[in-house]
Amino acid sequence: MQVDQPIIIMKKARYICCGSEIGEIQLRDPRTLNIQHTLSTNLSGLYDLDVFGNLLVTCGYFER
Repeated sequence: MQVDQPIIIMKKARYICCGSEIGEIQLRDPRTLNIQHTLSTNLSGLYDLDVFGNLLVTCGYFER
């Protein structure tokens, strides 16, 4: 797996959550690392993410 930008990785329950600086979150299978779901968030950039049960929370940048 090649990564072109910094990422945030968090293993919670069913998926591994990978968030990139460009605001994309990938939910991956922990056994195969295959992408199961892709989400676009925080179009100006993703700063951090956290998971609480089935709730995914992101913190991102905003351009003025």
